[in-house]
Amino acid sequence: MGMISIPKLRSVEVPRRTALVALIVPATLLLMVAMIWKGHTGTLLKLVPAALVAAYSFHEPLPALFVSMLVGTSVFQLVSLDRLPYWQVAGGLRINLSDAFTLLFLAMAAHRLPRRKDRPFFWDPVVIWVALVGVSFVVTLVLGETDIDTGANILRGQVGYLGYLSMIAILDTYKRFRSYVKFLAAIMLIAVAIQLTETILGYRLSLGALGEVSNVYYSSTMFIEVGGARIPYLWSRATGATILLMFLALGCVFEGKRVRRYLLLAVLAILSYLITLSRTWYIAIAVGIIILLILQRRPRQAIAGSILMIVTLTGFGAILGWFSSGTFGRSPWEGWIGRALTFQGMSSVPTFIGRVELNVQALKALWESPLLGYGPGFTWARYTTGDLGIMNTLLLYGLVGAAIILGLYLYVWWRGYQLWKKLPPSEEKGYILGLLALMVAYLAILFSQDPLGGGGMAVTTAVFIDRVDTFHRAGLIGVQQNAA
Repeated sequence: MGMISIPKLRSVEVPRRTALVALIVPATLLLMVAMIWKGHTGTLLKLVPAALVAAYSFHEPLPALFVSMLVGTSVFQLVSLDRLPYWQVAGGLRINLSDAFTLLFLAMAAHRLPRRKDRPFFWDPVVIWVALVGVSFVVTLVLGETDIDTGANILRGQVGYLGYLSMIAILDTYKRFRSYVKFLAAIMLIAVAIQLTETILGYRLSLGALGEVSNVYYSSTMFIEVGGARIPYLWSRATGATILLMFLALGCVFEGKRVRRYLLLAVLAILSYLITLSRTWYIAIAVGIIILLILQRRPRQAIAGSILMIVTLTGFGAILGWFSSGTFGRSPWEGWIGRALTFQGMSSVPTFIGRVELNVQALKALWESPLLGYGPGFTWARYTTGDLGIMNTLLLYGLVGAAIILGLYLYVWWRGYQLWKKLPPSEEKGYILGLLALMVAYLAILFSQDPLGGGGMAVTTAVFIDRVDTFHRAGLIGVQQNAA
């Protein structure tokens, strides 16, 4: 599909401001001289490359976006973020590399969006969310229940909805939007390749000292007993990109667009989660596929897509079983099925019991402040998010705030559903269908991901809805030939 030149969709060109440049250049030189004179050469060596990257990113943001996506996976869980450069701001507050990219992209959004003629599709929900989080944080700060450092560190995980503004500012052309999907595919493929290699070898790969990570899940090989066999328990190397690309691909398969390409991507992503042996993901993927079947109103096409997926997955599983038979001690299929069957004894598993007890404690705490919660300064809730999930959102924002956030989540889903119904047959229609299914799976199953408080899939779906709707109105999305 060729590019169509439309003024409001062009990348923003930064106008030359001679007077401003005349001030910035000498001031920068003086600052550099002063830092060298004072002996702050280490800080200078960090700031100069950062400034150059930032300046280039304002012109071409895609490289910075791709690097930030890699940082988001801790470089496929091979490198600890604690070992990457960071800037100590004050007290216990510091800005790591991930934070730096967040600030860079927000600055780009502040610069680009006012110069765009099209209004952000979800501007009102973003304003509502910012007001909710901002007021809650300020009240918590005024009441003395948190401090600037603690509160700011906690807010780090609550900036998801602002990410929507950053992404639509970056993906300002159809070409960049398609490149973003390719980035997701590349990250997923690399992550799955690492996992398949680890499965065949029977142990986790690392980079030695550079690969020391704080999370024990990614620092050493762990094993679980399944049906009398000791099987490596391997986690996804890029959870977010993998689940996102999986459902984008599944949506295209069920829409019948470029089936061969997207079927391969979907099967590889599903294999990734089978390898992790995580029962929660088993259910989430199953729920998502059921939603796809329900939404897709062409039963023959949906059934054909499902059969193709099962056949392809069986073939890949058989190949993997042949390569890894010496590692597992049995067929991977037996391990995957055996892991699923352990649901029968879930109630007696210590980790499950511990989560139940933790949620009981959280419920008691919520009862003491049910309407407004405890605010973003409630440290106990934030640092137990992996076990509390959506209960964490209730503790932070109370019933009122959680209801507002849930309303925003459902609003995004509904607007996506409306867009999906009016789109012509295309890959983009498949993307929206897949995201609708994934949002339901997140809300229904993936509680440990805390899909509400930090934005979760609502933010990503909002970005896709905004961009697909904009490019559709611009005539860039039309009927494509079925490549199957």
